[in-house]
Parts: sequence; structure tokens; C-alpha cells
Amino acid sequence: MQKGQKCTEETKQRMNNAQKKRFASHEHPFKGKCHSKESRQKISIANKGYIPWNKGKTMSLEYYRKNSEALKKYYETHDGPMKGKHHSEETLQKISIAKSGENCSLETRRKISDANKRRCHSKESKQKVSESMKKHYETHSSPMKGRTPWNKGKRHSDETRQKLSTAQKKRYETHEGTMKGKHLSKESRQKLSETHKGKRPSKETRQKKSESMKRIWLDPAFREKQLKSSFFDRYKQKPTKIELLMHAQLLHFGVYNFIPEFHIRGKDRSYFVDFLVFPNLIIECDGDYWHSKSRAIKRDQKLKQLADNYGYKLLRFTETEIRTDLHGIGDQITEAYQETRRDK
Repeated sequence: MQKGQKCTEETKQRMNNAQKKRFASHEHPFKGKCHSKESRQKISIANKGYIPWNKGKTMSLEYYRKNSEALKKYYETHDGPMKGKHHSEETLQKISIAKSGENCSLETRRKISDANKRRCHSKESKQKVSESMKKHYETHSSPMKGRTPWNKGKRHSDETRQKLSTAQKKRYETHEGTMKGKHLSKESRQKLSETHKGKRPSKETRQKKSESMKRIWLDPAFREKQLKSSFFDRYKQKPTKIELLMHAQLLHFGVYNFIPEFHIRGKDRSYFVDFLVFPNLIIECDGDYWHSKSRAIKRDQKLKQLADNYGYKLLRFTETEIRTDLHGIGDQITEAYQETRRDK
């Protein structure tokens, strides 16, 4: 056959049938065999300098479509070669050893990245994948169940964390977050809520998180940045005078790890509390006029009930108290803050 010529469908079918007929009564001559290390070396030397015919070529969308349809048709009547099977620990170890030390070049990684950027599953495809996975895990357990993750107990070095941070910043200069402008459905939120009900980190885990947060907040640059951004930028409107006074008082008494306008979601409605001091101390600054109204009183009572249910300690200070007795308030906050930390 000359270069550029293509077999007709009839010819392809004849060749296919001939191969099937041949291997129906004869095994493939290389079945169950492997090239020796010496043979592989010889093949490698012989192929050096040879440029594959498809190097630099990209298959057309039509080719991808035909290939996809052919595979779908095949797997309607055939199972995948690994269906129901799993690699043994020995095989996984061999694969790990064989792959260790291999790194794609920067050019290869860039090509893979560019190719994946153009790919996006349709909503229909995502739905099919989701239903297929749900059906699979009704009768199968996760392949990772019972296995110890490879990175358990390991920690990224400062250099690695810096590289990851730089890479993410660079990415989001040109890409939006996957959840930007989106919200979880009510059903999804309910599922997440039910999944996490009754779960509580161990005392050791909470201790580690606490120590980690303390180390981070000891950095003056980080603390200054967080305080500037979190206090004024988080407000939907300009903070009131008593909130500014409370903010200054918290800093004066060395309480830095707090967030203003913290969002607490209840069953019936959500609340924005004036300050949340970690781990679980809520501080509310009540204006004398507005919080004397019946509607505000009912709201404050519901918030108190919600805080108790969620394990928060709630402190309320009136406008008069904040303006006339800041030192007394500071003592109450410090005492409550130390108490919540001891409880945790």
C-alpha cells in the first residue's frame, strides 16, 4: 500500500476477521512473555533518533468522536480488563519504584495543562458520571478504605508551601474560582450537615490547630494584615462607634484572633454577630435605642438560644456600658476568653 492510501471499510473488515480466525486456534507468539533487559536496551538503541509519525500531530475532533463511539459500542458487550480486579500490594510497590524519580519536563506539563484547560465535561456527562459512581458504591467499598494515606503525618516544608502559594496566586490572576458566583443547593447543605453531625476533632487535633494558629498570629506582619482586612473589609456597612470602641479594647487586652461580622447559620435564619473571638466567644454591642425594641429583643433571645445550642459563650454589652466602663468590660472579656480556652 502506498503512502497516503487508506483501506476501505470492506478491506478493514476482512483483515479483522482474518486476525480473529488466526488467533482463535493459535495463541499470540508473545503471549505471557516479556523482553529481557538486554532486548529492551537493544530496541532502545535501535529506535534512537527515529521520529514517530504522529509527533506534533493532533487528532481531529471527528477522530475523537469515532473512537469514543467505537469504545462505547465495544463496552456494551465486553467488560473492562481490570473490572473487579485490583493491583496487589507487590504490583503497586513495583509501579511505585518504576515511577519514582520520573518528572515531566516543563514543556510537557505545560502541554498537559493547556490540553486540560480546553476540556470541560457537559452537564449531561457530569450527571452520568455521578449516577455511575453512586451505583458502583452501593455494592462496592472505596478502594482506599482501610489504607493509610501516603502523606499521613507528613508536613510540607516552608519552601514547598511558598511554591504552592505562588502557583495558586498566579493561577487565579487569569482563572476564577470554581465556586465563584455559585452556591450549594439546600439539599447539598443538608447532606453536609448530616455527614458532620456528631463528629468532633480529638483533643490532640484541637491542640495542634491551636498551637498552629498561635504561631501564625505571632507574626506581626500577618496580624496587622488580618486586622486591617478582616475588620473594615468584612463590614457590609460602616461599623458603629461602639463597635470601633470594642475593637480597640480587644486589641488593648491582647485579644487578636477575632472576626467581626461573623456569620452563624441557624435552621430558620442566619445571624451576623458583632465579634467572634476564637474558639467560641461571641461579643455583641447593643445600641441602647435599637435593642430596646420588642423585635430586637426577640431576635437577641433567638440568637442566645442558637449560641447555646452550638456551644458558643455569648457576652452582651450595652452602649452605655461600652462608653462608661471599658475597663470593666475588658476584665469580663479577658476572663471569659481564658475560660473558653481552658474548656477547649
